[in-house]
Amino acid sequence: MTIGILVLSDQLNQRHAVLPLLEERFGASDARRHCRVLLIESSAPLERMPLHRQRLVLLWSALRHFVVELREAGWQADHREVESFGGALRAWCAEHGITELHAMEPADRPVREALERIISRWESSNPDPRAPDLPAPDRTGSKSSAAYQTHPDQTRSEAISPEKNSPEKNSPEKNSLGLTSRDQIILDQISLDPKTLEQTTLNQNGHAEPGSGLARLRPPRFAGSLHGSPKPTPEPNFGAAPTLIWHPSSAFLWSREEFATWAHGRRQLRMELFYREGRRRFGVLMEGEGPSVTPLGGQWNFDHDNRRSPTKGLAGPTPLWFEPDTITLEVIAKVRRLDASRDSRGLAPLPGDLEPFGWAVSRHQALAVLEHFIATRLAGFGPYQDAMVSGQPTLWHSLLSPFINLGLLHPLEVIQRLEQAGHPSAVAATAVPLASLEGVIRQILGWREYTHGLYHWLGPTYPHLNHFQASRPLPAWLEQLGCSGMACMDTVLAELKATGYAHHIQRLMVLANYGLLAGLDPQALTTWFHRQFIDGHDWVMQTNVIGMGLFADGGRLASKPYAASGNYINRMSTYCKGCRFNVKQRSGTDACPFNSLYWDFLARHADQLRANPRMGLVIKQLDRLPPEELAAIRATAAAHLMAQAP
Repeated sequence: MTIGILVLSDQLNQRHAVLPLLEERFGASDARRHCRVLLIESSAPLERMPLHRQRLVLLWSALRHFVVELREAGWQADHREVESFGGALRAWCAEHGITELHAMEPADRPVREALERIISRWESSNPDPRAPDLPAPDRTGSKSSAAYQTHPDQTRSEAISPEKNSPEKNSPEKNSLGLTSRDQIILDQISLDPKTLEQTTLNQNGHAEPGSGLARLRPPRFAGSLHGSPKPTPEPNFGAAPTLIWHPSSAFLWSREEFATWAHGRRQLRMELFYREGRRRFGVLMEGEGPSVTPLGGQWNFDHDNRRSPTKGLAGPTPLWFEPDTITLEVIAKVRRLDASRDSRGLAPLPGDLEPFGWAVSRHQALAVLEHFIATRLAGFGPYQDAMVSGQPTLWHSLLSPFINLGLLHPLEVIQRLEQAGHPSAVAATAVPLASLEGVIRQILGWREYTHGLYHWLGPTYPHLNHFQASRPLPAWLEQLGCSGMACMDTVLAELKATGYAHHIQRLMVLANYGLLAGLDPQALTTWFHRQFIDGHDWVMQTNVIGMGLFADGGRLASKPYAASGNYINRMSTYCKGCRFNVKQRSGTDACPFNSLYWDFLARHADQLRANPRMGLVIKQLDRLPPEELAAIRATAAAHLMAQAP
């Protein structure tokens, strides 16, 4: 029997849930001898969802470097550079006689369904998976041999058809493996996180057999049939699908079940309360023992110390970048060829700059970035974490999120290393303010875990929410990454174009704030964020854009819309100096668009916003505006929006 391990592009760590468990099952040497690891690099999704060039290079180079790392550790690791993900998976399983395929539970919601559809429709597609063109599956016929047995603790109410649970079920566009565009995009570009060692039996039509089913968003945790002697397996057959076995995720500190336990029965799911629970649970920045344990420094949150406006000449340390090695140069050349192919077919070029490329692409390099942050940026992180300075795209920000999201770094090891280096008791920590240490840990232990938990807790309808019924198409300058005419916007877009990166305040208070005020289509803007950012994943962008940025979820995540006029940008940035618009004006051709759009937004949605206690003060200010002044402001906003129309 050959056991297969499927590793996707955000699981690039030897802590991957499956590897140590198979070592325990067979022993380290036998696991390496009898198991094969597959990593697939697919370019097909770019036809439907062109990603930033820097992100593509990072994804593919990091994946290739991880293949090398696995081989050096003795694993039989196979790398497939293909167009079709499903076709490559099938061909590999047939080539090596894979009868048992292990995978981590995906972080992104559609991935599990897509993989299970590949397996469940395996036999009905084509008897030879090496064939380049797979016909559409026959949805009538005998039962598939694909098996995923349900854990006995799973209730019948949790058993659902994969098609019923899919937001794509009414979409007519499915490929030869029965995958929708969204399925294929996420399958090919995102990776798995493990969470449930469970199995389910599906019939050929993709529906659960009686007594079995697919876990919903919060599947039960259990340790299943991983241990013990392998069962006898039949001879490999191109028509026989392997048994697909899911494992609990090792990529996050809170499982979905644990987040659900925390969230259940709460009227409001506020990040601050979740963050405090995480501090207690993992013993991070705490002092004392037992019932007397308290937060270090006597308070949980030092955010009020971390909101300084930029001072004149403010500049952060130089970030740690890397010269591309041979592997990365090969990927850069591949992306250049893809762009040439797109041009020859009349397609738009991929977004963003291809070079210079300097991101870390291996665990070794990612660890170096972490140590560089601790040595040069940690102490200064707090005070100016919300500041925005022209020519200073990174300031004191850690630049760790791409590496944590890909699995090159584990969140707990990062938190523990930060605490070790910056804790007041550490010998070298005297220059690290507690506000800086707490601030960066809150982003990882608090915000990252919170948004991932919410993504699964809120369910598959969340991405489609549109509280304000916003529908305006995206302006062309967003896709062009420049030429908006607004200095703040063009500065942020230029930095995004160069590296695929912008820090959290640039994302929230410039990019998403404009989308909120202008009434841009929430789903279109979320997709834009997903495509453009170096650390973009479905679970990241849904909650951050739909919830925090656009308030399209009506307050499930944030307690109020994060709407701001040009005054905020002027206070927290250097962007307004030299801008062609006047940040002090609300109306007229020279008025800052953020000002006119801000008051227009409040006026458009005044009835809804009055019910929010946190919006009471600004609504009173709106009510005090003379009618003629408000009319002039709204006319200015309308003229601006008309000029952005495609």
